[in-house]
Amino acid sequence: ERLDLARDYLLFCSSIGCRPGEAALLTKSNVVVRDEDGVITKNVVFFQKKGARKSITRIDNPLNQVALNVVNKYDFQAGESLLPKISMGNYNKLLKILFKTIGLTRDIRVFDRRTSEEQIVTLDEVATAYLGRRNFLSAVVNSGVDKAIYTKMSGHKINTPHLSRYIEV
Repeated sequence: ERLDLARDYLLFCSSIGCRPGEAALLTKSNVVVRDEDGVITKNVVFFQKKGARKSITRIDNPLNQVALNVVNKYDFQAGESLLPKISMGNYNKLLKILFKTIGLTRDIRVFDRRTSEEQIVTLDEVATAYLGRRNFLSAVVNSGVDKAIYTKMSGHKINTPHLSRYIEV
Protein backbone atom coordinates (compact mmCIF):
# COMPACT_ATOMS: atom_id res chain seq x y z
CA GLU A 1 0.00 0.00 0.00
CA ARG A 2 2.74 2.47 0.92
CA LEU A 3 4.70 1.64 -2.24
CA ASP A 4 1.55 2.09 -4.35
CA LEU A 5 1.02 5.51 -2.83
CA ALA A 6 4.69 6.47 -3.38
CA ARG A 7 4.35 5.39 -7.03
CA ASP A 8 1.16 7.43 -7.40
CA TYR A 9 2.82 10.54 -5.96
CA LEU A 10 5.74 10.08 -8.36
CA LEU A 11 3.37 9.67 -11.33
CA PHE A 12 1.29 12.67 -10.27
CA CYS A 13 4.31 14.93 -9.75
CA SER A 14 5.82 13.74 -13.05
CA SER A 15 2.58 14.68 -14.77
CA ILE A 16 1.97 18.17 -13.38
CA GLY A 17 5.40 19.28 -12.16
CA CYS A 18 4.62 19.93 -8.52
CA ARG A 19 6.71 19.02 -5.53
CA PRO A 20 5.48 16.05 -3.44
CA GLY A 21 4.85 18.35 -0.49
CA GLU A 22 2.64 20.51 -2.70
CA ALA A 23 0.78 17.45 -4.00
CA ALA A 24 0.05 16.40 -0.41
CA LEU A 25 -1.62 19.76 0.24
CA LEU A 26 -3.84 19.78 -2.84
CA THR A 27 -7.59 19.45 -2.37
CA LYS A 28 -10.39 18.56 -4.74
CA SER A 29 -11.10 22.27 -5.10
CA ASN A 30 -7.66 22.70 -6.71
CA VAL A 31 -8.96 20.85 -9.78
CA VAL A 32 -10.62 23.27 -12.18
CA VAL A 33 -12.79 22.06 -15.06
CA ARG A 34 -12.83 24.30 -18.14
CA ASP A 35 -14.88 24.21 -21.30
CA GLU A 36 -13.09 26.07 -24.07
CA ASP A 37 -14.96 25.89 -27.37
CA GLY A 38 -16.37 22.47 -26.53
CA VAL A 39 -13.04 21.06 -25.34
CA ILE A 40 -13.25 20.13 -21.68
CA THR A 41 -10.00 20.15 -19.73
CA LYS A 42 -9.10 19.68 -16.12
CA ASN A 43 -6.28 21.69 -14.63
CA VAL A 44 -4.75 21.75 -11.21
CA VAL A 45 -4.41 25.28 -9.87
CA PHE A 46 -2.38 26.05 -6.77
CA PHE A 47 0.03 28.58 -5.33
CA GLN A 48 3.68 27.72 -4.76
CA LYS A 49 5.51 29.33 -1.90
CA LYS A 50 9.24 28.99 -2.30
CA GLY A 51 12.55 30.62 -1.74
CA ALA A 52 13.92 32.58 1.18
CA ARG A 53 11.37 35.34 0.59
CA LYS A 54 8.53 32.82 0.25
CA SER A 55 7.49 34.33 -3.06
CA ILE A 56 4.10 33.14 -4.21
CA THR A 57 3.57 31.89 -7.76
CA ARG A 58 0.26 30.76 -9.25
CA ILE A 59 0.56 27.44 -11.07
CA ASP A 60 -2.15 26.33 -13.50
CA ASN A 61 -1.14 23.07 -15.20
CA PRO A 62 -3.25 20.61 -17.17
CA LEU A 63 -3.95 17.16 -15.78
CA ASN A 64 -2.93 14.58 -18.36
CA GLN A 65 -4.46 11.10 -18.40
CA VAL A 66 -1.85 9.69 -16.01
CA ALA A 67 -2.56 12.42 -13.43
CA LEU A 68 -6.31 11.99 -13.92
CA ASN A 69 -5.97 8.25 -13.31
CA VAL A 70 -4.17 8.92 -10.02
CA VAL A 71 -6.74 11.51 -8.95
CA ASN A 72 -9.65 9.24 -9.90
CA LYS A 73 -8.10 6.34 -7.98
CA TYR A 74 -8.49 8.27 -4.73
CA ASP A 75 -11.68 10.16 -5.54
CA PHE A 76 -13.71 7.89 -3.25
CA GLN A 77 -11.82 8.92 -0.13
CA ALA A 78 -13.57 11.02 2.47
CA GLY A 79 -12.60 14.63 2.90
CA GLU A 80 -11.28 17.21 0.52
CA SER A 81 -7.70 15.93 0.03
CA LEU A 82 -6.87 15.16 -3.59
CA LEU A 83 -4.43 12.41 -2.59
CA PRO A 84 -4.01 10.43 0.63
CA LYS A 85 -1.39 11.81 2.97
CA ILE A 86 2.10 10.39 2.75
CA SER A 87 4.97 10.90 5.14
CA MET A 88 7.43 13.12 3.32
CA GLY A 89 10.13 11.84 5.68
CA ASN A 90 9.64 8.30 4.35
CA TYR A 91 8.90 9.19 0.74
CA ASN A 92 12.54 9.04 -0.45
CA LYS A 93 13.02 5.67 1.28
CA LEU A 94 9.83 4.34 -0.29
CA LEU A 95 10.92 5.46 -3.76
CA LYS A 96 14.25 3.67 -3.40
CA ILE A 97 12.46 0.49 -2.27
CA LEU A 98 9.92 0.85 -5.09
CA PHE A 99 12.58 1.25 -7.77
CA LYS A 100 14.53 -1.73 -6.44
CA THR A 101 11.36 -3.87 -6.15
CA ILE A 102 10.29 -3.27 -9.73
CA GLY A 103 13.82 -3.65 -11.11
CA LEU A 104 14.72 -0.05 -11.91
CA THR A 105 18.31 -0.69 -10.92
CA ARG A 106 20.27 -0.03 -14.10
CA ASP A 107 23.60 1.75 -13.85
CA ILE A 108 23.59 5.46 -14.56
CA ARG A 109 26.23 8.16 -14.57
CA VAL A 110 25.81 11.05 -12.15
CA PHE A 111 27.91 14.11 -11.64
CA ASP A 112 29.13 14.51 -8.09
CA ARG A 113 29.20 18.24 -7.41
CA ARG A 114 31.48 17.78 -4.41
CA THR A 115 34.24 15.95 -6.28
CA SER A 116 33.48 17.33 -9.79
CA GLU A 117 33.66 13.78 -11.13
CA GLU A 118 31.21 11.40 -12.70
CA GLN A 119 30.20 8.33 -10.74
CA ILE A 120 28.30 5.22 -11.71
CA VAL A 121 25.40 4.40 -9.39
CA THR A 122 22.19 2.46 -9.76
CA LEU A 123 18.96 4.28 -10.56
CA ASP A 124 17.29 3.11 -7.35
CA GLU A 125 20.06 4.74 -5.31
CA VAL A 126 19.31 8.21 -6.67
CA ALA A 127 15.50 8.07 -6.70
CA THR A 128 14.32 11.06 -4.65
CA ALA A 129 11.20 13.09 -4.01
CA TYR A 130 12.08 15.66 -6.69
CA LEU A 131 12.47 13.03 -9.42
CA GLY A 132 8.86 13.55 -10.54
CA ARG A 133 9.23 17.32 -10.82
CA ARG A 134 12.53 16.93 -12.68
CA ASN A 135 11.03 14.39 -15.07
CA PHE A 136 8.13 16.73 -15.78
CA LEU A 137 10.34 19.73 -16.51
CA SER A 138 12.79 17.69 -18.60
CA ALA A 139 9.93 16.26 -20.69
CA VAL A 140 8.39 19.70 -21.23
CA VAL A 141 11.74 21.22 -22.20
CA ASN A 142 12.61 18.29 -24.50
CA SER A 143 9.23 18.63 -26.24
CA GLY A 144 10.38 21.98 -27.60
CA VAL A 145 7.98 24.16 -25.64
CA ASP A 146 8.94 27.81 -25.41
CA LYS A 147 11.04 28.71 -22.37
CA ALA A 148 8.44 31.24 -21.16
CA ILE A 149 5.83 28.48 -20.99
CA TYR A 150 7.86 25.91 -19.07
CA THR A 151 9.15 28.48 -16.62
CA LYS A 152 5.55 29.50 -15.93
CA MET A 153 4.53 25.84 -15.55
CA SER A 154 7.31 25.28 -13.03
CA GLY A 155 6.99 28.52 -11.09
CA HIS A 156 10.56 29.53 -11.90
CA LYS A 157 11.82 32.73 -13.43
CA ILE A 158 13.60 32.66 -16.79
CA ASN A 159 17.38 32.08 -16.68
CA THR A 160 17.70 31.13 -13.03
CA PRO A 161 20.26 28.54 -11.92
CA HIS A 162 17.50 26.76 -10.00
CA LEU A 163 15.64 25.89 -13.18
CA SER A 164 18.70 24.38 -14.87
CA ARG A 165 19.16 21.97 -11.94
CA TYR A 166 15.79 20.43 -12.68
CA ILE A 167 16.47 19.83 -16.34
CA GLU A 168 19.10 17.12 -15.99
CA VAL A 169 17.14 13.91 -15.60
